[in-house]
Parts: sequence; C-alpha cells; structure tokens
Amino acid sequence: MDRIVFAGDSVTDMESAQPVGEGLFENVGKSYVRIVENMLAAFYPEVYLRVTNSGIGGNTSRDLLQRFDRDVVS
Repeated sequence: MDRIVFAGDSVTDMESAQPVGEGLFENVGKSYVRIVENMLAAFYPEVYLRVTNSGIGGNTSRDLLQRFDRDVVS
C-alpha cells in the first residue's frame, strides 16, 4: 500500500493522534490533512493510500530534520 506522509508543525498537527496519526478512526486530526485524505478517497476510491499525519505543534524545520527518518521514512 502506498503512503502519503504530512510533516510539519501545529498547522499540520491539529489534534492528530500522537506520536503519529494515521487514517483510521479520524486519527489524522482536524487539519488540511483530513481534507486531503477525504478528497483523495472521494475522487480516487479505487486507490488505497495510507495517510499519515506526522505534524507536531511547535516543531521547526530543525526539529523535523531530527525526526525525519523515524516519523516520515520508516
């Protein structure tokens, strides 16, 4: 299954399940990540994607670089 990972700060996070929210039971939060996930499901129902929200409020680019392998690549 293919995966789309959203990484960022509080704009991405918006009440996602921590440490990483995935598209099960609305764990991706209330940000644009949910909007994108819903649009992908509506327009491409035949495509199975795992949507992951790796946003953490307060993170900077430096913070993201430190956790990139753990939260995005793996």
